[in-house]
Amino acid sequence: MREVTFDVLTVWKGLTSRNPAVVRAATSSISCGFEFRKPGTYLVFGYWDVEREVLTTNMCELTRRESEAQRFIKELDKLAARDP
Repeated sequence: MREVTFDVLTVWKGLTSRNPAVVRAATSSISCGFEFRKPGTYLVFGYWDVEREVLTTNMCELTRRESEAQRFIKELDKLAARDP
C-alpha cells in the first residue's frame, strides 16, 4: 500500500475538513491498485478507513485522472446543484 498526499479542490460528498488529504491505494494491479502520477489532477472516489484514519481508493472505484473523468464531474456538478 502507498499513501499519496494531495490538495482537495472540490468536494461533492464526504470529508471536507482534511486538506491536504491523504489517500491510500495499493500499488499492484493484481490487488486493484491505482497509481497516482505527478503532476496530475484526479477525481477520487474512495471510502474512509476507520482503523487507519485515511481515505482509501483503488482501480475498482471510479477514481480517474481528471482528463478521463469529465462525464463524472459534469454529473456530480449537476447533482450538487440539485441538492438543497
